[in-house]
Amino acid sequence: MQFSSIPTLIDAHVQSQLQGSPFKGASLFLYVAKKSPLVLEDSTKIQLTASGTDAQYEKISEGTNVCLDNVEIHIDYGKNYRVQSI
Repeated sequence: MQFSSIPTLIDAHVQSQLQGSPFKGASLFLYVAKKSPLVLEDSTKIQLTASGTDAQYEKISEGTNVCLDNVEIHIDYGKNYRVQSI
């Protein structure tokens, strides 16, 4: 499965949990909004800042797209199944 939106990726993960089927092999396509620090953006403009050193990302250029393969989603639920963190 391929996604360009983080909310859609999370929805697919929750749907797979409800159906009791495994959620594996998802890819997430993101835009490189900024190089230092590395800021990635999905199609809905949600931004993610990657941790690490600039040397780890030297082959990534600002203004390009990257694909994250085999993305895993972890959702922590609190009281009354309220989402605490994703």
